[in-house]
Amino acid sequence: MNQERVIAYIDGFNLYHAIDALNQPHLKWLDLRALVSSFLNVGQVLTAVNYYSAYATWMPEAHARHRQYANALRAVGVSVHLSEFRDRPQECFQCGNRWIAHEEKRTDVRMAVDIVADCLEGTFDVALIINSNSDILPAVAKIRSKSGKRLLMVSRPGRFNRARDLHFSHQIRRGRIARCLLPPTVIDNGRVVVTRPPEYDPPA
Repeated sequence: MNQERVIAYIDGFNLYHAIDALNQPHLKWLDLRALVSSFLNVGQVLTAVNYYSAYATWMPEAHARHRQYANALRAVGVSVHLSEFRDRPQECFQCGNRWIAHEEKRTDVRMAVDIVADCLEGTFDVALIINSNSDILPAVAKIRSKSGKRLLMVSRPGRFNRARDLHFSHQIRRGRIARCLLPPTVIDNGRVVVTRPPEYDPPA
């Protein structure tokens, strides 16, 4: 019997902000391959996990932790796809104050393009998508209407009621995250790749 091929697509910041709202920093040290694997059924095989994000380079400490996390994900077999932030000048019309805001660009577009391309190339039977942003809806709707591929939409923790038109099948819960954390020291081919940042140490 042939196994169903599953590819996962994960919006990194979309998931990160939902985990951040749980107020348990150690949950951010999340093994995405383990998380996705926990949703698989008998007869399914995980062939790829794709993580989409961007580095907030204007925040040195957060940037360093994010780079460590990306290296840890690569070591456990996750493909990391990085976009970028663009500066966007802002001004308060009441007080005249000016500042620079930062806007993540192209992450949702890149994810949507990859899902459609993989569908056309026939590289998956099931796409598992972790993204509660309705910007991805056009790609999801097109695949559902034009192909025989199955899309498994997974909601971020605490965000099940958002973007309901994506038709979520599952929600990631706190307990599932806690069971799928990366080890304190991530090793690849006998070499230490990264050590967990102290900010992500579990509570004593």
